Amino acid sequence: MQVSAEVACGGDGGLSVEERKVIRRAHNVRRKKLAEGKETAHDGLKMKAASNILQMKYDCELENYAQNWINKCKFDHSPQAEREGKGENIYYYGTTGDLKDRSHYLRDAAKSWWNEVKNITNVTVGDKGLELTQAMAMDGALHWSQVD
Repeated sequence: MQVSAEVACGGDGGLSVEERKVIRRAHNVRRKKLAEGKETAHDGLKMKAASNILQMKYDCELENYAQNWINKCKFDHSPQAEREGKGENIYYYGTTGDLKDRSHYLRDAAKSWWNEVKNITNVTVGDKGLELTQAMAMDGALHWSQVD
């Protein structure tokens, strides 16, 4: 799978070109697995191959939005009225280790959200594909639905 060209963002998002590449790849590798029908949910429940799953492109505007919210030091989602249709996932990782190379933490965040697919016990596939249902929400897969 090819990853899009490197992205350099202006502003104060704080991520390097390499970190942006890590984030994009972490999402696209998992999305490809779902698109190819190679993903399983709870107890080996096979997910059907998905369609219309495009490779994600990096969004510098979204990075800057997220960084501005992070700078407020509130461990919570931003007000929905301020997000204009943007989804949010929160991730934290406590460590006393070295933070010079943040790639591990970026990959781990994507992995932890994606792994919620293993919680899905009831999959509803409608005319337009996988449907987000109350049952899926109760299974604890809402972060996964934002990552896919």
